[in-house]
Amino acid sequence: FSIREFLHYVDFTLEKLSSSDKVVYLMGDFNIDLLKSEISDYSQNFLLSLQCYSFFPVIDKPTRVYNNSATLIDNIFLNRFDHKISGGNIVSDISDHYSQFCFIHSLIPKNFTAKHKIRDYSNFSEECFINDVLDTDWDNSMTYGSVDKCFSSFYNKFNKLINKHAPLKILSRRKAKQFSKPWITKGLRKSIKIKNR
Repeated sequence: FSIREFLHYVDFTLEKLSSSDKVVYLMGDFNIDLLKSEISDYSQNFLLSLQCYSFFPVIDKPTRVYNNSATLIDNIFLNRFDHKISGGNIVSDISDHYSQFCFIHSLIPKNFTAKHKIRDYSNFSEECFINDVLDTDWDNSMTYGSVDKCFSSFYNKFNKLINKHAPLKILSRRKAKQFSKPWITKGLRKSIKIKNR
């Protein structure tokens, strides 16, 4: 590829990616020095193409240092900045290219609470469960050509049986907190209550 052809394909790809309305991360060794964007048409056109589709670079320091030259040819580009982002280079002498990193801190709303679920075995009858397992046509699950499809069919049938006999229930916040710390026994809980009085 010539740089001109590469820029054409980049533009074509960015147009498709932007129409999907998804968060996109582009990363790699682009071999176009962004430090020369004011003096090189290729660098300027590459950066303008990215910016036209709302892609902006995370890295702004040289990524390849060799003898007396420094270039910014490796990068990470993002099309959304609604998260806190921090990125940079990992300076190392393993290669003349530095490695890049990017931390994307997701913004989870404070009022967001994950629903913790647990199986309800209060009405579980081992005998009924075993009878249902024995009555299920498992041979049908093994007729698919691929192992993945066979397992998927088996898993779906087995999961239906489990959900029938021991359905999932949503835990209250208090119960979820207790289950998140399995090392806290009833005795410890009692001691904590006495201490917190």
